[in-house]
Amino acid sequence: MELLLALALLLVCVIPFVRVPTGALKESMDALDRFNWDQLSNAAYVRVKEEIYAGKIDWKQICGKGEQQLFADEPTLPGKKKRIARQCFLRSSGKKGQNGEEYRLATVKVLLHPLPLKKDKDDEIIGLRTYQYKLLIEKKPMPVKSDTKSDWAGEKGQLAEGAASAAAVSAQKPPG
Repeated sequence: MELLLALALLLVCVIPFVRVPTGALKESMDALDRFNWDQLSNAAYVRVKEEIYAGKIDWKQICGKGEQQLFADEPTLPGKKKRIARQCFLRSSGKKGQNGEEYRLATVKVLLHPLPLKKDKDDEIIGLRTYQYKLLIEKKPMPVKSDTKSDWAGEKGQLAEGAASAAAVSAQKPPG
């Protein structure tokens, strides 16, 4: 009888104290997992931004109609062997300015989901995460070619984020 009483006290008193720390640990692990998923999405956005400014994604592709897939890969989460499918899409809309410059509001959409692919009853992907980023791109008009080399911007023109281009920012820094 005493053994049953001790076992009952153990179940009533000790088990709740064990559940609280394990619940907190699970919440911490879930938060770390969400942070890693966000990092994978941010890395895809940075990759697209770098490719735009390096000229690997040309102006025609930025101005293309509809949503275009830029890349798809399968990175792994840091510290885990869990594979993730990552797809990156680009679409944009824009208009021309008064001085011949062209502005595009590009939307970069990143889709992430765990592999192997699992679908629910409604044929939707389980664990699908969608991230969207906005990027303002400006294409400045090419200046008229003159005899001096300093007035010539090149055949492709200049791409810039927002109102200031990287070339203008670096030109404003004082030497030395």
